[in-house]
Amino acid sequence: MRGVLQGSVGLTVAALVYCFISHTAGWVIGTIASAITLAALISPEGFFAGIEAGFRATGRVLGRLLTWILLSSIFYA
Repeated sequence: MRGVLQGSVGLTVAALVYCFISHTAGWVIGTIASAITLAALISPEGFFAGIEAGFRATGRVLGRLLTWILLSSIFYA
């Protein structure tokens, strides 16, 4: 259910981007949202769980990297 909700929000954002900002960006966002929705419907415990784990790991790495960059620049400024 969570994956379907994430996919529907992604498709809504894709439609808005397609209409108001860029056709290409809208297609890219729509394709990614469709793939996530399809993975959630077909394999919620397998492929979709792997996608979520990858997003969590990427967020954790980016959070640590930004923390080091921003806090060190504030400390040494």
